[in-house]
Amino acid sequence: MSVAGPENVVDEVHRLGIGTEVKPVLSSAIGASDVTMLDHVEAYGVFATQGTRHDPVAIVKVLDSDGNDITAHPNGGEKIADAASLYIVNNILKGYPSWWGPQLGHPNLGFDRPMGVKSGTSNVGTSTGDGWLMAYNPDLVIATWAGHTSNDPRAGNQTRQFFGVYEGYWMTVPILRALTGSEWRDDFRQPSGVTQVNCQLPPDVKTIQTPSGGELVLAGDNPPCAAPSPSPSVSASPTELPSPSPTIPSPLSEISPTPRRGASPTPSASPSP
Repeated sequence: MSVAGPENVVDEVHRLGIGTEVKPVLSSAIGASDVTMLDHVEAYGVFATQGTRHDPVAIVKVLDSDGNDITAHPNGGEKIADAASLYIVNNILKGYPSWWGPQLGHPNLGFDRPMGVKSGTSNVGTSTGDGWLMAYNPDLVIATWAGHTSNDPRAGNQTRQFFGVYEGYWMTVPILRALTGSEWRDDFRQPSGVTQVNCQLPPDVKTIQTPSGGELVLAGDNPPCAAPSPSPSVSASPTELPSPSPTIPSPLSEISPTPRRGASPTPSASPSP
């Protein structure tokens, strides 16, 4: 954010669909500005489509008394970002489930299809917090939030040792498993302008030659590159991560959440690790 310039980053964030105020300060990169879940879904939708933004639509069909479809359908969206650049980001975030999955005892976080994933947790180790998990592919975007709706630090409301990736996992996997059909399993398609290279260089080669024509370079994964080192917190770095728990039961067991009517959580951080 410092290199790109805070004002430029804020402008780009708004173009992606974030309608709430984002402060032009460096700390906004790690969640200093509040963002709504609907804004997040719209913005991640641009990554899912690799550059096309769609306005959110709450009502998908309206029928008149004769059964005629009178729905005001949205337009085809607006191309606002370069597909090659977003493909690089999507390729990176596709590795997120395989990094965190083993720590939960479920390879690939239990996902049965390619998904770009990003979690975020605010106020780790304190009495209040927000846990996010965003998951997306070319066909859908899933946003999950967990926390205490009052955000009240009094006894009984604490969210200690609370991480977005752990909490969101329990909601996201059942949704994905409930979707059937090959149409929900598409991977991100590599656009033109991206050149894939092997990241393990031969002994006599010291640098990777950038392709001519200004293409973006995507490091290959065979053999694998160094694993990422995500931090599970956007606003604090906990001194001790929760121990991996391979005995965590499957999230596919019966889950009967009862959301509070009218509850509208206002997260204190964006979904950054």
